[in-house]
This record gives sequence, C-alpha cells and structure tokens, in this order.
Amino acid sequence: MHRDTFVLLGAQVSAEVLEQAVGEALVEAGHVAIGTEAYERRAGSSARARREAERGVGVGVAASNERAMAELVYPLDLAPALARSIAASSGTEVVLFTLLAEVDAKGGLECTCEERRVDPRGVLVRGRFGDDLERDFGRGAEAPDGRWCDLCDGKPHHAIGALIESAKAFFFDARELYDVPEPTHLTVYRASSLGVPRLDDLARRIRAAGGAEVHAMHGRVALRFGPSNATQTAFVKDAELAALSGVLGAVLIDRRSE
Repeated sequence: MHRDTFVLLGAQVSAEVLEQAVGEALVEAGHVAIGTEAYERRAGSSARARREAERGVGVGVAASNERAMAELVYPLDLAPALARSIAASSGTEVVLFTLLAEVDAKGGLECTCEERRVDPRGVLVRGRFGDDLERDFGRGAEAPDGRWCDLCDGKPHHAIGALIESAKAFFFDARELYDVPEPTHLTVYRASSLGVPRLDDLARRIRAAGGAEVHAMHGRVALRFGPSNATQTAFVKDAELAALSGVLGAVLIDRRSE
C-alpha cells in the first residue's frame, strides 16, 4: 500500500501575507518557522540543522496577483485547526483542500478529496470540489471500481500530483492559473522537545511571540514576552534558562546587565 497526503490552503491575499500566516500557525502547532540558512546560523551546527531538517514540513506558496495558495505535506487531522488559525490571523476566508491518494498492491487507486471554507470567525462549511471529482472519477453505476486512474493518465503514483493540479485549477481562474509561477519554498522545522511539558509550552509561546527578554526580578530570572499591552512574565531556574537558550538561541535577549 502506498499513500500520499497533501493539504492546500488558499486565500485572497498576497504570497507574503499567506506565508507569514502559515508560519505563525505552524509555530502554534509546535514548529519553528525558519529557513535552513537561518537555522544553521542559530544552531551553530550544520549537522544538527540537517537532523532537524529531516523532521521539517515543506511549504510551497504559489500566488497570482489576487490570491495565494500554500502547499503542505501535513497530517490531515490537523488541517482544519491550521486553516482556522490562518483565517483568524489573515482576516480573510481560507479555502482548505485535503487530498489523499492510496495505491494498493495490485495498482488499484482510490482517492479522497475534500474542499472546506473557513471564515475568520472559524466557521467551516463544505465546498463542492470533492463532490465534483467524485462524480467525475469515483465509483458509480458506470464504474463500480472507480475511474481515478483516468485522472492521472493511468499512472497511479502520479495521482497526488494530478489532484493538486485539479485543486489549483479549481481555486485559480483560468487567467490567473496561466500566470501563477512555481511555488516559492519555506522549510518549517519541528521544535526539539526539552523533555518537560512546561518548558516545551513556554518555548512554544516565546516563539509565537517572536522572542523574549531575560530580566532579573527580585533575585529571580524572569522571561518577558508578548505585545507591550499584554506582556507575559515567566520565572525560570538557571538550569531551565540554559535549556531554553539551547533551543531558542538568539530569540532570547539577555537584559540582566542593563
């Protein structure tokens, strides 16, 4: 059995806005939204960066002048939460395509495709893309075993690519699709666990805030992070600060000597 899964997220925003929203949403899901070069500088070890890259999530963003689409190889069960986060941060409706292609040992192909739309309030409604494909290529009275191979010219292992192109054609109109360049790519790395849930949660919140300052308060070490009108403070021990510094690097700014 061979299985390919894919998630596409589209919105009527620029590529830059969508890329930022995707990065922020993946940070909330426990990833570090930085590119390979930046990670190698921060980690101080290219070997470590390569190990982390093996756990990375590849994100491609394709855009016309009017809308953008992000392509992710990502667990399908997390896709709705990701779409809600992006819709809330971008303030616009997000179109979510979840695509699955399965090839059995005999070369038989079965596909599952779904389109959902999420507004900035988090309301999710089902679209018609999956129903249209199921009608054209899925099982029916005329084809009880399905005709999904027709979608990829009889090449089952190319099915996920054909589904991606079908979703793009559905999302971008014909004029836009002709002008859409190849996606630009951002690699999003999953954060290493510190082995302590409290510290993992603290590291996640600091990344989401874009960094933290280290202060001395009443003889204790305090981390301050978040927007100026809602700054959060967390007290840590020296050993905990050292552990956090090891995974956060330059996003921690030490202000204790000022």
